Amino acid sequence: RGWMSRKRADFVLKNADLILAVSDFTRSEAMVRAGPNRIEVVYNAVDINKFRPPDSSKVRENLAVTVASGLGDIIILKGLKAFIEAAALLPQVAFAILGLTDENQQVIKGMIKSNNVELMGYMSQQDLLAYYQRAKVFCQLSYRESFGMATAEAMACGCIPVVTDRGALPEVVGDKGIYVPYGDEKATAEGINNALNLDNGVLARKRIEDKFSRQERERSLLDAIESLYQ
Repeated sequence: RGWMSRKRADFVLKNADLILAVSDFTRSEAMVRAGPNRIEVVYNAVDINKFRPPDSSKVRENLAVTVASGLGDIIILKGLKAFIEAAALLPQVAFAILGLTDENQQVIKGMIKSNNVELMGYMSQQDLLAYYQRAKVFCQLSYRESFGMATAEAMACGCIPVVTDRGALPEVVGDKGIYVPYGDEKATAEGINNALNLDNGVLARKRIEDKFSRQERERSLLDAIESLYQ
């Protein structure tokens, strides 16, 4: 943001010995932007020992959650309009938007047309974990995502992901979730309803264990760093 910041970023991208991107999507964006000498993908990691399913005594709720933290126009960026309008089409399902600023909460309150949407402000990781362990479905209906950390954490907790096919979300979700078009509330409601009837949260977690564990990131980081000395 700002001319000088862009110049600094371009200089780093063009002159660094190695750039590490958090997804193939981010890698492709960097290649278009600056054509770095060398860029490799090292995915973000989830603490799978912390983000884990609830114990077997707890029953998951008919609850769909999404996370929309940060500044800027997150209502558009995170696809919240479709999430809210899908809630009106599924009155029997509880919906929750987590991590909102006070300002965004006020704006979104005026958009809600049903009484099954809960708005929450900043939440600690422990608070987020509690919601992920309650919910059957996690939604990431974004216009773009460089990775999708909240999606990966929710999947590690056994949530079924309902996501758009934009940015890096397909890299995170693979074939373990449901894809919906960006901004389509009817398709989103259908996707959430279908996800509520699935029972493959174990497979969603397994994908995170296999591809996005801290151990896998550590291995990839070491390989990338050691390659500079060869």
